[in-house]
Amino acid sequence: MERFWPFKRRHRDTPCCSYIAIQFTLFFFNFVFWTGGMISYVVVWALNVHEKMKMVTSINLDWLYLPLYVTNIVIGVIMYFGCCAAFLEQRKSLLVYAMCLVVLILAEVSSSTWALIYTRTTFNSFADNSFNTTIETHGTLEQWPVKEYLEDFQKEYQCCGLRSRTDWREPYKHPTCKCRKDFKSDADIQPCIQPCGPYIKEYLANTFVLLGIAGLVFGHLQLLGIILACLLYRHPTTRVRTKRRRQSRAGSSGNTSSGLYSNSTVGGGDEESAVLPVSNGNGKERATKKNRYFGDLTSLPKRLQHNKV
Repeated sequence: MERFWPFKRRHRDTPCCSYIAIQFTLFFFNFVFWTGGMISYVVVWALNVHEKMKMVTSINLDWLYLPLYVTNIVIGVIMYFGCCAAFLEQRKSLLVYAMCLVVLILAEVSSSTWALIYTRTTFNSFADNSFNTTIETHGTLEQWPVKEYLEDFQKEYQCCGLRSRTDWREPYKHPTCKCRKDFKSDADIQPCIQPCGPYIKEYLANTFVLLGIAGLVFGHLQLLGIILACLLYRHPTTRVRTKRRRQSRAGSSGNTSSGLYSNSTVGGGDEESAVLPVSNGNGKERATKKNRYFGDLTSLPKRLQHNKV
């Protein structure tokens, strides 16, 4: 009944997408994430080195920068490995790449979830300890090496000092400690009572929340890389090319010059077993001349018998 059926049966290994499309999409995906990892590495470096951020980085945040450095380096290495795996068409490399992405996604999602849930309670106590250490080390804010950046912060948020305005030895002499919120004339200007510590903690906590959201977004986007790697791993073209390379490395025994027919027998065995179908890139197998020739020979007795009947 199958030969009278008007529709062709879809082979179970027929892929859903073109081989070239999957390959270049995976390469572009890895290139974009590799570039993003390098950019984020430069941003983290700038936050740690740039002079305008010294007021924030003087609060000991080395425990944050080191994991970010390591994460960006790992992302760059994995994405570079993914680009090589996509173009070299090695199934084992694609499998290792997908497993590395799974581990990276789990790490990003867990750390981002921790940053979103526990950042405020943990960071508030950490910032208070850092403020106390700063005052105990320098005595007053006049001795602080980055006091000019705190003065800019005071001018923007209308506050004075880290814990209170008494952190300055003479707060009334600092123009940034004078508030202009609800007063229009210079005679109504009064010293700021609100300290800058809560504003700094709020600013840094919001930064951590943004980092957590970015980690979750990148983690979900990297699922696309796993899907593409699995599609390329299961594609029939990748299987045939991997088998062909494997046979060409092991087939220097002289069966064929190209290494395509490594199953052929030297002592004159079955000729049909010597033919390896070649994929045309769309998941279908095109027969070589030997396939068509031997196929005609094997079907010839059946056709002759059918004509006699």
